[in-house]
Amino acid sequence: MNIAILDYSMLQHVTTASVKKHQELNAVEGHMRCITQRMAEFLYSLQQTEKWDYLVIAKDSKPYWRSQYMKEWYKGNTHCIKHDGIVYWSAYNALYVEDDGKLNKVTKKAATVILEEGTKTEFPEGFPFLKYKGNRPAKDYEWLDCAKEDYFDLMARLPIVFTTLMGGAMVEAEGAEADDIAGILAAHAFKNGNKVTLVSGDSDWKQLVSFYPNATYINPFKDERVEGDEDGDVKKKLLVKIIGGDTGDNIRGCASTSKYGPVGEAAAKKVVEAADWGAVDSKYIALNKKLVRLHPDSIPEDVAKRIMESLANPPRTKEMPTWEMLGLTERRRAELDLNSTASNVWSMISDVKEITV
Repeated sequence: MNIAILDYSMLQHVTTASVKKHQELNAVEGHMRCITQRMAEFLYSLQQTEKWDYLVIAKDSKPYWRSQYMKEWYKGNTHCIKHDGIVYWSAYNALYVEDDGKLNKVTKKAATVILEEGTKTEFPEGFPFLKYKGNRPAKDYEWLDCAKEDYFDLMARLPIVFTTLMGGAMVEAEGAEADDIAGILAAHAFKNGNKVTLVSGDSDWKQLVSFYPNATYINPFKDERVEGDEDGDVKKKLLVKIIGGDTGDNIRGCASTSKYGPVGEAAAKKVVEAADWGAVDSKYIALNKKLVRLHPDSIPEDVAKRIMESLANPPRTKEMPTWEMLGLTERRRAELDLNSTASNVWSMISDVKEITV
């Protein structure tokens, strides 16, 4: 059995961006109708090329468990120092000071004085810890020809409609991100001898092919397909991300034991190549391993339990939808049944330059 696990945020972003890019084609139908039809084309064409037996649409559910875990870890494993009335944060073997709600690293020379003369203190109320994905820019919805609330309502309903129609489940669990769902369900599929096709523009999903030989990763933005990790390249890149952090998710690199501050990506590659784990602080390795890995031993048990409960009891529409209701005519489906046409439609995703996942 081949189970497709699809990142809904990726599909949502690429669909809306595609409609936004071709505004002249949407003047009559309107954005809501065009978004629905474009998403239907993308999903139908992908099914023709990948031939899955069961579709799981994985949907994010905020607030993410990593956000709270990150905050609690900082409170329990770092501290503040007060010097001349100013509070500094001691973390990553460096000192940081708040400036207009942001944390800036102070120089090593200044830190030496502060550490000698300052005193340890409690975290101030509302201290601006580094926030998980706190560096993401706000999305633009001004271009829509409908109310944002109507758009959000449509985006909430569509995955349920598609999984009801195509045979599968929309999985959403409190605190879980789509990649958590992919990690838990890939492990479940492996245990039951099923194949998994992972579809996402998020490179974090790629790490699953190094855990499970039954998994295939597809990144439509890069026209990338990864099956297996015989050379260990995927695992090596995962280790680099654990050591060097993930700038996209606002996760700092591990604290260096020989330099001032966190390790960057370039230095992380050297650490991994040399397997020089003593060059970084082990407690920060533990933090980043928890935040970056998608293996079940890194995902909280309560989150994993909710994911499996959602898979077992997926939401359904009251009435059975049809492709015609979604704007995909029988004639168009016949065209997409040709593998070459379906591949061309799916390849449109890589042409949407506005997308960042």
